[in-house]
Amino acid sequence: MIISGHQPSYLPWYGFFEKIHKSDVFVFHDKAQFEKKGFLNRNRIKTSQGVSWLTVPMQMKNYKEIPLNKLKIDNTQDWERKHWKTIRINYSNAPYFNVYK
Repeated sequence: MIISGHQPSYLPWYGFFEKIHKSDVFVFHDKAQFEKKGFLNRNRIKTSQGVSWLTVPMQMKNYKEIPLNKLKIDNTQDWERKHWKTIRINYSNAPYFNVYK
């Protein structure tokens, strides 16, 4: 039996899903401490201007004392539309984009 785990992340890389696929049991380690410069709420994408960061805004009050599974997204910002626009502008000509959009 293969048991594996990982912290959640925003837009995880292919290997993350491969790890889940190859596991009999997969555990999300969602009680760890939030890492401000980590990948829980942000990730990089390639753009024509180079690398661009997509960051999900978090409610950051007392974030050092709050486990990952208790953090809340700051939905007062229009981050979802901005992220989708950035992805669409940079990847709309990629193969299969229209299949998965």
